Amino acid sequence: MTKRDRIVASLRQMIRDGELPRGSRIQQDVLAEMFSTSITPVREALVLLEAEGLLVGEPNRGVSVADAD
Repeated sequence: MTKRDRIVASLRQMIRDGELPRGSRIQQDVLAEMFSTSITPVREALVLLEAEGLLVGEPNRGVSVADAD
């Protein structure tokens, strides 16, 4: 399992458990520090979660947890 995969799995769980509330902003540098890695695997994980619809990218605002449908 790659660093990216571990980050994706952890973030999915955090979103499911409500540790990352709907609409909350995601900061790449904070996640990189939390997972003891560089920004690159964090960015890759965020792109995957955005493609799944769990995260929403906003121009000039970053990434946030998607609102519930």
